[in-house]
Amino acid sequence: MAVPTIEMRESMTITPEQTQAARRLPDEFIAPGQQTRVRLILETSIGESKELPDELTGLVLRALWTVRNGGRLSLESMPAEVTSTTAAGILGVSRPTLMKWAKEGLIASHKVGTHTRFMAEEVLNFKERRREQQKEAFRQMMSVADDLGDFS
Repeated sequence: MAVPTIEMRESMTITPEQTQAARRLPDEFIAPGQQTRVRLILETSIGESKELPDELTGLVLRALWTVRNGGRLSLESMPAEVTSTTAAGILGVSRPTLMKWAKEGLIASHKVGTHTRFMAEEVLNFKERRREQQKEAFRQMMSVADDLGDFS
């Protein structure tokens, strides 16, 4: 059996062959919450092997499930520290809004000379917290709508 090589590049497109290969995998191996214990073993061309840790196995299985079901998959790398322009882009807000939040202490930042920088992990955590707040606000709005009844 040929050993697949992994090409490192900025982006890649999932091929129809890869999607079909993922679809041939039984649910009990890749469906979220279905596994009792799945082990993935990495093996080199000279026969050395290493079991992938559970945390990474879960990541691979989730990617396979997404590909199998025709979903889009995005995996990006970013530096530990990002500029205010990059952070604003990640958060989907204007740079002035981000800088206002930083000044108000809503998101941590620090200065490098005269430039404001943000830790990428903090930006991603802040994005997740905002998303959860938006979901909760939506749930509350729906609850109020339910209490008021149907106006159609």
